[in-house]
Amino acid sequence: MYFTPFEKYLYKIKKKIIDFLGFNTELFIQLDITTKCQLNCKGCYRKTFNHEPENTEMSIPDWENCIKKLYNFTNRICVQPNFILCGGEPLIAENFLSILLILKEHYGNLVKIYVLTNGIDISDQQIQLFKQENIVVEISIDGPSDTIHDMCRGNGSFYKTINNIQRLKKNNVEIIGLVTLTENNHRYVEEFFQLFTNLGIKNFTFHRYIPIHSNDTMALTQNELKQAYTNILNFNKKYNYICDTAKPLYVLLDQNIIGHGQWGSKSITIDSTGNIKPSSRINLTLGNIKTDNIYDVFMKNKMMISLRKNKISRCSKCSFVYKCAGDRNAAFVNSGDILSEDPLCWKE
Repeated sequence: MYFTPFEKYLYKIKKKIIDFLGFNTELFIQLDITTKCQLNCKGCYRKTFNHEPENTEMSIPDWENCIKKLYNFTNRICVQPNFILCGGEPLIAENFLSILLILKEHYGNLVKIYVLTNGIDISDQQIQLFKQENIVVEISIDGPSDTIHDMCRGNGSFYKTINNIQRLKKNNVEIIGLVTLTENNHRYVEEFFQLFTNLGIKNFTFHRYIPIHSNDTMALTQNELKQAYTNILNFNKKYNYICDTAKPLYVLLDQNIIGHGQWGSKSITIDSTGNIKPSSRINLTLGNIKTDNIYDVFMKNKMMISLRKNKISRCSKCSFVYKCAGDRNAAFVNSGDILSEDPLCWKE
């Protein structure tokens, strides 16, 4: 591990100072370690955006260099990194364990690690690893029943995922449920709450589906999104759940909610070929970790600076700009400009 006792002490002191001053101290770094997946889900943006052949994916030495650079970068700007291992499907990636060990070698227990999985194939060894290393497992569920879930993910997917959730719960592994709201499932918000209640999952979130092309039939309309968000807020109170609503547009329904995505400051994605992206859900590349300085890309890129300064069309004049600023993924897909307005914002 690369932190000396003195570095640990210095890191904690600097973090306390920044906490006191009120600056953002967390950075979520998503590592898309592979494009491989055993499913062929409808609306999967990986299939649309990732056209590189599998043999161009980064090698273990590449990932080690990447993580070294990220270590130096996060230490330089004094943020608390949280790593999300994603794919494709990370649990079938040959490099999964190696990358996890490299993260542990550099950061030890000073970081939180999440694994985002479809929950189809989870081995006993992986479950024990999650338990031992306090890794949080985020599992995608696209329907509260097999009929709705399998419509997107394929026959038999629902019960495989539910079975593996039960195995994880039995071993006291922390689970976060992830629902992507689509035309197929947005009417079943309460049924999702009931499903998570039955599974004993108290922490979950609903993500808005981002269309992958202009005629995407899985995307919600403005009214459907507003109604779904309204239902989520209502059922969150009814079921006394920890459902994450700190997302854009919720403030239009409850002004106490701060749902600013903090684009340009709180998250970054490294894909399987080393491309640096503001988000994994849009096809926008800022540089490559193998050849570019991550500090320069993150701190000096004009688009990232504009995002940090909320220089966003229409949003910049809105009274809720510091609580919302719209969904930047949706804005980019709609117009090709990440700084444009959210196409489903209903504020007049």
